Amino acid sequence: MVGIKNEKYLAVQTVLELKKTSAWIEDVLQSHFAKYNLTYPKFRVLMQLKLGTEEGLTLSELSKAVGVSNANITGLVDRLARDNWVYREPHPKDRRVYNVKLTENAVSLLTTFLPLHNEYVFESMSGLNLEEKQELIRLLGKLKK
Repeated sequence: MVGIKNEKYLAVQTVLELKKTSAWIEDVLQSHFAKYNLTYPKFRVLMQLKLGTEEGLTLSELSKAVGVSNANITGLVDRLARDNWVYREPHPKDRRVYNVKLTENAVSLLTTFLPLHNEYVFESMSGLNLEEKQELIRLLGKLKK
C-alpha cells in the first residue's frame, strides 16, 4: 500500500514539475521573442509561412498548421500585417479566399532572428547534456502516448 501512495505522490509531483518547467520555458521564450516584437504565436505563423509554398497559405491552412481557431488566426495575421511582416493576396482560383505571404521585412527578420533564436534555445537547454536531452525527448514522447 505504501508503494502506491508514493507513486501517486510522485505522479502529482511530476505534473507540478512539468507545469513549472513549461512556465519557465514560456517566460524564457517570451522575453527572447519580445526583443524582436514577436510572440510565440506570431513566430509560429511566420515559420509556417516560411516553410510553406511561394503562393503562401490561406487563413484556414495557417489555422490548421498552427493549431488555433480561424478567429485566432485572423487576429494573429491582422497583427502581423500591421507590423508589416505579412500581407494578404487574393487567391488565384477563389476570390473569396486570400493567401497570406511573408513581406521582405519578415524574410529579413527571420534571416537574422533564426540563427540567434537557435543559439538562444541551445544555451537555454545547456543544463542538460546530449544524452539527457535525448532521454527527455524520449520520456516526453512516451508520456504523450
